[in-house]
Amino acid sequence: MIVTVKIDDDIGLTYQEEAGERHLDLQTVLADRLHRAGDLDPRARYLIVTGRTREQLETRLGGMPVVDAQDLLSKVTRMARIGIGDCELTLTPGQLEELTRLAHKQSKTVSRMLSEMWATFTSEFFTRIPHQK
Repeated sequence: MIVTVKIDDDIGLTYQEEAGERHLDLQTVLADRLHRAGDLDPRARYLIVTGRTREQLETRLGGMPVVDAQDLLSKVTRMARIGIGDCELTLTPGQLEELTRLAHKQSKTVSRMLSEMWATFTSEFFTRIPHQK
């Protein structure tokens, strides 16, 4: 199928530069881009994250680049965060693994371990706040 598509000049120049860097013609680069976007079924829901938002997401997920949707799901699954208002405690994947190891060592689930830690935190919260005179 042959289709004619109009794109903005700045986007066209970006693809033209890519074609030059890859030593390919523009049509081949555009066809490759469309092929790679093939998973984006126009009838399905999808999310594209780019630029500053992607950088912020990658920072929150431990600073490593997110390479694809499965990698994003894996990183989100492994990330743990506890927050109260603007204050947050973020556990890295390594810290979460250590918590899992400690829970297993004590024959507890991570959920039970966190519940016990939360109970301790809430019971001692106001006694630990420094009071000014």
